[in-house]
Order: sequence, then structure tokens, then C-alpha cells
Amino acid sequence: MDYDLIIAGGSVSGAALGFAARRQGARVLIVERTTTFQDQIRGEALHPWGVHELQRLGLASVVERAPAASANYWDTHVGGMRVDRRDLAQTSRAHTPGMNVHHPELQNALLTAAQDAGADVMRAARVCALEPGAPVWVSIEAGARTRRLRARLAVIADGRSSRLRRELAVPISATASAMRVAGVLVSGVPCPEAAISAFYPATFGALAALFPLPGDRARIYFAYHRALALPSYAGSDA
Repeated sequence: MDYDLIIAGGSVSGAALGFAARRQGARVLIVERTTTFQDQIRGEALHPWGVHELQRLGLASVVERAPAASANYWDTHVGGMRVDRRDLAQTSRAHTPGMNVHHPELQNALLTAAQDAGADVMRAARVCALEPGAPVWVSIEAGARTRRLRARLAVIADGRSSRLRRELAVPISATASAMRVAGVLVSGVPCPEAAISAFYPATFGALAALFPLPGDRARIYFAYHRALALPSYAGSDA
């Protein structure tokens, strides 16, 4: 075997899996097609149960240095007034606060942690083919070169629109959401309180939510039911 585990995709799930597998002694290769992670609307909030999982995996300190901001409270606003404040550590089973982190910084922190733990990382490369079996044969393109490697296990972690998953006809089960969600990243917005804020009703939809990020940044989401027939807020022209 060339590797015990080859992971197609070095984002959050792929990097975290690679880190955990290395800590158990596995020989790991992570293949990531990008050289730089770009900002996308993917979510910045780790709720208390997610922070608990980070602690269990030994990744909490890694993410804190990403950097991350503690999310101690969930504030609810109605008509511009705060009507409720939930202490997340006091009211969650994990007894931990949440954590907010900018997605590309989270990706970089986790992939670096996996590499520091001993995983091999290939960037600007992609898994172009998988041949299931024992062993699994994995073909990897990097520039003009293609390598074919053997692994005990291969994991597809290259996103919800994975080409590999389609080619292998991996079945998925999903329920279409009745909500439409868009988001923007804003800077120069100091948010001194470690709180996630939800606003009802928002004049531009049914809900707005603000997630403070380190460096005087924040992610703001807009959500509304598809039945409202409001214009789309997503995309570069929105």
C-alpha cells in the first residue's frame, strides 16, 4: 500500500479526518485542488456541540488560533429590540460556548494541522479517478503529471457537488429546503460582545443573523421562505 487513507478534498471535513487518522498512526494523503481557499457562503458558526467535537479530536486549540471568536450568547431581537439572551455554555449539553471563525481561515488552520501531524498534502492537484476494490486505486492529476496510488481506503470529501461521487453513482438522500439563504461578509464592523444575533422580522426577508468574526468583521445572513417570492439576494449582482 502507498497509503492507508487517501482523501479527495482538503477542506474542513477532509483535513479534520486526515488529522484524526494521523493521530491513530495511519499513513494519510490529502489531495486539495486549490492553492488558496476563497471566501464562500459556507457558514462560520460552530455551535456548542461542534466545539465539543473539536475538543474531542484535539483540534480546539488549532481552531482558536485560526483565529476564532468565542460565541458565548445567542441574542434574539424582535422589532429592533433584544428580547432574549441565551447563554450557550449554560444551556447546552456540551457546556461549552460556540465559536465563530472565518471559513477560509478555518480551512487553512485544519489543513496545516493535518500536515503538521504528519499527513502528506498535495495542493493544486485533484483526484481524477477512483477504482474501488482492495486496494483502492486512486489516480491523481498534478499539472501535466498523473500518478496512480494504492490505498486501503479512499474518502471523497470534495464538496456537495462532487464529480467523483456522481461518477461512482454514490446515492445521497436530501430534502429540498423551503428557505432561501444569502450572506455577505462585511469589515470594519466592531462587535465587542461575543454574541450571535438573530433579528425578526427583517425588512428584506424573514430573518437576519449576524455572526461576529475576529478582525472587526462579521458575516450577515438573510433568510426567507421561498413562498414569499422575494428577489434572490445571492450572486455577484445581488
